[in-house]
Amino acid sequence: MFDRKASVALLTAALMLSLSGAIKAQGPGMMMMSQPNMSNTLGLLMRPEVQNEIRLDLKQRNALAQLQENARNRAMQRMRDQFQQMRNLSREERQQRMQNMRSEMMTQMQQFQGEINEELKQLLREDQMKRLHQLDLQWRGPMAMTDPKVAEEIKLSQKSRTEINRISSEYQRNVGEIFRSAFEQWQQQGGPRGGAPMPDFQSRLSPLRQKMDSLKKDSEQQVLDLLTPEERSRWNAAIGEPFRFRQDQPRANQRRRAN
Repeated sequence: MFDRKASVALLTAALMLSLSGAIKAQGPGMMMMSQPNMSNTLGLLMRPEVQNEIRLDLKQRNALAQLQENARNRAMQRMRDQFQQMRNLSREERQQRMQNMRSEMMTQMQQFQGEINEELKQLLREDQMKRLHQLDLQWRGPMAMTDPKVAEEIKLSQKSRTEINRISSEYQRNVGEIFRSAFEQWQQQGGPRGGAPMPDFQSRLSPLRQKMDSLKKDSEQQVLDLLTPEERSRWNAAIGEPFRFRQDQPRANQRRRAN
């Protein structure tokens, strides 16, 4: 069982990573930073191969860099405000607040992404926005159809929506169990005080990431298998021409780490 300080620390880390997902995309297997039911267009635009695919010109790239910096600052300020509020609560109130924060964070991330999309519409041409939307769906995968907007775009039947939501919920529960198990083992090894390394969910060769990648792949195949031929055709049309995302990290992140 986690002690209270460890629980707060882990929740802080998890929420910081979740919020950073709205402005930062690491790799196709990074589930902790990727929510299939949520768009992540600005995160994708931080990837050089995506910028090249939608043919950003120099002026757009410069404007995008400023937009990303502003978005990062807004996101971090919102996170600081959240935890500043927790500092003034009693232990019981803090525990209740922690239980509510995940759903609140998801709502805030959706609102944040809506703000970003409106700004991107002013920056990108219509054809660029269209291709970016296709790449966003490919990045998120078939479970993106848990997003009501995507479900409407694909014209999913109510039966398909119900089944996809069920598969996605089971997937999220399994992912949560992987996280809980990994962090429990981490704490048993001494946690931060004992100098134990944090669980690795990012490296391509990490058993944790491979387990999560396999889980995601299986869940996505279940979603595709239940679609009607018409729904499958509309999904394929929505994602456009297949695109291969780089498996390594964006160059910008590599430069920051090197400095």
